Amino acid sequence: MQTVLELLGHSPECARLARAGLVTSCNCHLKAADDPAVVVGLAVHFARSALMHGVPLPASVAEQLTKAVEAGDSACRSVAEWLADLGLLVLAPHLSAEAGR
Repeated sequence: MQTVLELLGHSPECARLARAGLVTSCNCHLKAADDPAVVVGLAVHFARSALMHGVPLPASVAEQLTKAVEAGDSACRSVAEWLADLGLLVLAPHLSAEAGR
């Protein structure tokens, strides 16, 4: 959870306090959840967890990643193809690199 909070722009101290239930608001400068760098970070974070625990990738993460791929973000496309190769994401045929060849 701390990693996710930090990916979104919270300071390590703020994330620690939030996890402990000691803060309800903060002055951190948050990044947009649809920022491609945030989407890649969340996808990689949750992919590791999904592989370790045998659970699916959260639907909201898969949706954000798919939107970024549809918008043409190449980093998100690479991560999406990696997740598809791992069986964690079903990538629509028109979004895969193979479709462009």
